[in-house]
Amino acid sequence: MKNLFTLAPDLAGFINISVGESISCCASIGNNEITCPHCKAVGLTRGQLLSNCEEALRRGMNSIKPDAELISWAYAHRSWNMDDIKEYCSIRSDDIILMQNFEDWGEEEQLGKTRLAIDYWLSYTGPGAIFRESVKIANERETPMYAKLQVCCSHEVATVPYVPVPGILYKKYKYLHEKRVTGVIQCWYFGNYPSLMSKTAGELSFEPFFEDEQSFMKHVAGIYWGGK
Repeated sequence: MKNLFTLAPDLAGFINISVGESISCCASIGNNEITCPHCKAVGLTRGQLLSNCEEALRRGMNSIKPDAELISWAYAHRSWNMDDIKEYCSIRSDDIILMQNFEDWGEEEQLGKTRLAIDYWLSYTGPGAIFRESVKIANERETPMYAKLQVCCSHEVATVPYVPVPGILYKKYKYLHEKRVTGVIQCWYFGNYPSLMSKTAGELSFEPFFEDEQSFMKHVAGIYWGGK
């Protein structure tokens, strides 16, 4: 990180996928046994290991640019058990932004079946259990928290440009405003098509927030079709 910010000093910060996709540290291997001789010897918990890894990244970055921000995206936290997640959220650095998937580990009744939301679901309002527990601790500690969403389409049907359900986005963002979540990533490699839904997400990202869903829907309709 020190080398990166030396070579690119104009970077405002860094987003790191700290859990998932590939093994970034011994804490990112899910609930499998930690076999690293060093980590086993020091006897740190999974949460302590991840917190230490984040802090090393932050120190390197801030040694060159003190005001740069580190966002730690715990993308695959669903591979941990909830007690480990809560411990990690309770001990991690105040100076690093935690980002969690908004709907992950959520359950939704659809067509008579209970569906488990993995990654991102546009059809499920959420939040999922991981986000709910993480933001509760972040609010108690007064530490920053971001959300990862898909605002145009999601895993349920990723082959269309967007699904027109602005009312569901309103409910998601209402929760985010109420819980003092200060940032979002609104897509990844799909779900970002310029549309009614991306415009809706943009309108919902700022204050003052709309008092109720009906007034917001009238506002969005006015943008596209005019009138009040």
